[in-house]
Amino acid sequence: MKTHRLQKESLVRARKLTKEMLHFWKKRDRELADTKRKKEKLDREMKKRLQEEEEQMMQRRRLEFLMQQSEIYAHFMAAKLGVQVEKVEGRDLAKDDRIRARREVRDIINENRRRLGDF
Repeated sequence: MKTHRLQKESLVRARKLTKEMLHFWKKRDRELADTKRKKEKLDREMKKRLQEEEEQMMQRRRLEFLMQQSEIYAHFMAAKLGVQVEKVEGRDLAKDDRIRARREVRDIINENRRRLGDF
């Protein structure tokens, strides 16, 4: 009778331990899957952010290159058109024009850089 009761109890304990063990492993698998999903999501976000930053840098470089090329072209065309030095009241108008043009170009470049920074 006592052995019969011990057998019954050991069977119940074995089932209970098996159930607890299955519950533990399922929970652990779920936690590992969640951790893996979170890590993959963070990796995707980081990669996307890096790509966006690289794209911004590329756009900034392109814009600076275009501004530099347009400045070179403007100087080339001014020289080709033969901007002549005119003297009025002892002042060099061509020099004044160049200074004013440089200021305007510098202002435009600074404005574009400011816009680019805001972008």
